[in-house]
Amino acid sequence: MDDSAAADVVCQLEQQGASRGDGILRVPSDSVFHFDERPIPDWVMSSPLLEKHHSLPLFHLSLVNRVGRIRLGPIELEIESKKLTAEEFRRLVDEVAGFLSRLPFSHKGAGLSFELLDKVDVPIAYHTLVYISNLLRSRELHGAIMQIMAVPHGSFVKERQYMRVEHARRVDSMTVRDICSNTRYFEQLVPGSHLSVNALSMQLEGKPLEGHFPGSMLSSQLRFTVDNPENQFVRYVLESMILAVEVVKTSEGCTSDLRQEAAWIQEELRRLLSYDLFRQVSAPRKLSFSSQVLQRRAGYREILKFHSQMTLPPVPTWNRELQRILELKNAATLYEYWVFTRICQVIESVLNTSIVRALLVKHDLTEVSLTGSIWVELPGKVKVGYNARLQGYSGSLYPDIVLETPDGMWAFDAKFRLDNKGEEDAAKTEDIHKMHAYRDALPKCRGSYLVYPGDKSIMCPADGKEAGASGVARDGVGIIAARASSNLSDLQETVRALINRESFPLSSLTS
Repeated sequence: MDDSAAADVVCQLEQQGASRGDGILRVPSDSVFHFDERPIPDWVMSSPLLEKHHSLPLFHLSLVNRVGRIRLGPIELEIESKKLTAEEFRRLVDEVAGFLSRLPFSHKGAGLSFELLDKVDVPIAYHTLVYISNLLRSRELHGAIMQIMAVPHGSFVKERQYMRVEHARRVDSMTVRDICSNTRYFEQLVPGSHLSVNALSMQLEGKPLEGHFPGSMLSSQLRFTVDNPENQFVRYVLESMILAVEVVKTSEGCTSDLRQEAAWIQEELRRLLSYDLFRQVSAPRKLSFSSQVLQRRAGYREILKFHSQMTLPPVPTWNRELQRILELKNAATLYEYWVFTRICQVIESVLNTSIVRALLVKHDLTEVSLTGSIWVELPGKVKVGYNARLQGYSGSLYPDIVLETPDGMWAFDAKFRLDNKGEEDAAKTEDIHKMHAYRDALPKCRGSYLVYPGDKSIMCPADGKEAGASGVARDGVGIIAARASSNLSDLQETVRALINRESFPLSSLTS
């Protein structure tokens, strides 16, 4: 790679506000960098963040709604945002991934058997990295392995081997057959031996082997072993985790923070594999997931669940979404998922129940891609949709989140952006106008709300009363402040009011 080209790109970035430190270029979030018409390296041109100006020979690198570290060829950028820190960004990833993993989609399940994999797709590997990291940090994986180590599943296997006749304890038809066909183990009897009157010796009288008797014979014995399919499967799961994380480490878009996390995960997994149990276990060959040990026994059933959730992403689109979120640090998409997650969790808390069903609905059955909406159902005919397509009187609309109850429908849009013109972090005017469009264009929509990482919540009831006088506007539009770094009481109380048909004062409500 041309070092001069990299130096030229760094120079252009520094001239436009980037600062260098510890080998990393630090840039503010929501910034846009322009590159002039001089030759631009291929690794810059191939970046999905680079866009060409429509008419001028200029390119611009858009870092809008990016948080944390991204790679631009050999250059690593640290994007700093006041809306979300890198630590909060990762916490949101973990929250969303954990929530989606427990959704009861019909396609999820262990199945009947498994196949050994020697290759892991990159998008699946990113899903696996996040999932395993959570298992290790929560100590769930350690707990399962410790349960297995305490009482490992063992089995007895029958082994046949030649042993001295005086030590043989189990003989069968194969022993007799071997004696008749294999005479090399016959030994001459000493005079007066009690074996000379044995039935076998008497049958050999007048024959070439007269006066001989088997000194060794083929005998069977039962041996206890832990090298069985169930323990082989546990070893395979740990090794496949290491393989998947290695795919992330070596992927082109992997940043130093992800690479460091991947190395930590591999170190923890290798430590678990170093236990004596796994040194006695060979590579797996075949296993049925209907094994009662895997289905019911403590430790083993958790490993089976981990394997299922690791290899089968909760939503077909999530693995690729997660790769883009982690590689390109796309906070806008993550924020949408996170608001959807939070709304569902609040409803579960209010109804004191859990989601009973989850569906993935494709927007267009003729599409090759898996773009579509996620719908979850709860008791009481309550439904929540993410990226739902709704038919308005002028065409289709796609609010980020939709809440449906027997009392009506409400739309939420999660926008990870602010209007920085004033002293406070306010919502953008065009985003507020879109809430009016949802409520007016969707026949069943009683209210629509903008969720943003700002400071103030505002409610505008449709009956014309003073904004905020009645708490949550069940009929009307609203703006809900929801920062990842602060309490989410306004979002929680809004959802609670829509579900309970009550009105609650919002902590940051303004008129």
